[in-house]
Amino acid sequence: MFTSIVNAPFINNAFSAATIHCMPSAEHHPSYARLLEAARKATAHLQLRKRVTDDRSLRAALQITSQTAYNWKQRGVSQEGALQAERCFGISATSLLEGHGAAKPLAHPPSGGLSFHPVDQEMIHPEPEDDSLQKPWELLVSVPVSELPKRFRVAVPDGALASVTPKGTVFSFVSPPPPDPPGESVVVFVQTGNGRRYIRLFFALGNGAWEARSRDGAFPSFHSERDELQLLAVAIARVGGEG
Repeated sequence: MFTSIVNAPFINNAFSAATIHCMPSAEHHPSYARLLEAARKATAHLQLRKRVTDDRSLRAALQITSQTAYNWKQRGVSQEGALQAERCFGISATSLLEGHGAAKPLAHPPSGGLSFHPVDQEMIHPEPEDDSLQKPWELLVSVPVSELPKRFRVAVPDGALASVTPKGTVFSFVSPPPPDPPGESVVVFVQTGNGRRYIRLFFALGNGAWEARSRDGAFPSFHSERDELQLLAVAIARVGGEG
């Protein structure tokens, strides 16, 4: 008689939880490994829901897609991604891309620390003299482009970026935007050819074309050429949550 393979004792022994835990995972590019480790250390002091602990929480913190993360794992973190991580986690983009071993923290991290990227970081409580930066959406959609404040804060007016960024989330913007294109999925303030303004996510398409995307399909996304998009401002910090 043959012993049933289901009941064979070597199966349970060979594939115990301890054995599976020790199985090597697919190797990641060194720069991605440095990024993940540095992000873990940089967020270790935050509330549990705001810490980077794995690939999924890293993607949420940097607001990147699964495909982007996969590309970084295979080919290395892009230059834009390294700069994005520098703003978000206060780690040196150069050491992240070129360093040997762990990525190094910035010698002089940006004021506000992890709040410099519009993702899931600690809330910033503005000083009293910064209260004037907060602008109502109704003002920002009607003021001439030439009169936009150089820096302002505004709450997301709708659910286009939910669920990661719900309606009412406040961002700090700079205008006009820097000369270099924003990083992938950075929050931007745009105007279409018909003069309407929106808060969306920036995605480069190549050859100078780009999209301003929503996360929720109930809200429109826009193409730079088809919709005659104008990039008015780029978010540099997530200031708060709902409300």
